[in-house]
Amino acid sequence: MNTEWKLVPVEPTDEMEVAAENDYEQTGATFPRWKSAYAAMLNAAPPAPTSHPIPTGATGEDERAPMPNPSLADLDDPVFEAIWQTIKAWDVNVPAYYVGYCGANGSHAKLILDAVRAAPNSSGGDALSETVTILPDGSAFAVASFPLPTGHWLYAEREYEPGAEEPKELPAPILTHEQREAVVAAIRYAVRGATMCGKEPDFDPDALVQNAVYALCGPYTAAISQQSQRKEA
Repeated sequence: MNTEWKLVPVEPTDEMEVAAENDYEQTGATFPRWKSAYAAMLNAAPPAPTSHPIPTGATGEDERAPMPNPSLADLDDPVFEAIWQTIKAWDVNVPAYYVGYCGANGSHAKLILDAVRAAPNSSGGDALSETVTILPDGSAFAVASFPLPTGHWLYAEREYEPGAEEPKELPAPILTHEQREAVVAAIRYAVRGATMCGKEPDFDPDALVQNAVYALCGPYTAAISQQSQRKEA
């Protein structure tokens, strides 16, 4: 038995009818009532396999939950509207609730909205809905926090030379303790900037580094200007 699957229309298209007629002409077979045979084959076809098993109970019966309906409060939520504007043209498969694909509807937006609301955030509330802005054309934008990629430098294992106490990543000092106060002030500036003065624990380590570079080295345009002055001299 062939294990490959392909979606086909319930009513054959004109191109499918022509293909069937051409096949019978080429084989010389008598042209049968192939439309009724096609319909009978579709009715007898097994359901398409899915990579997600259908939830069943001890009796083996289908125990999929009904799709949730959005409440009036959900419909008024700007996050719901933003989700709906994004998925309304999608064909969606949710194996936990039904088999196959169907056009996105309010229930699909409700499932996504509930997942967003359940996601942990620093404020303990629905932080995303407070930052979503709906534009006049129905589109929306938001500021959201995403996890760092697994290959980010922050997660890299430390490496040591044989017998060394400090890791290889520690560079040789380029300043002395004569600049200690200035260095401490620069690092404090960087930390306060990256954490919104301690109000945002979910900060970006790359932003902290950039803040430190700015505090210690000044604007990058200043470096370019200094290089130009040296060349002119």
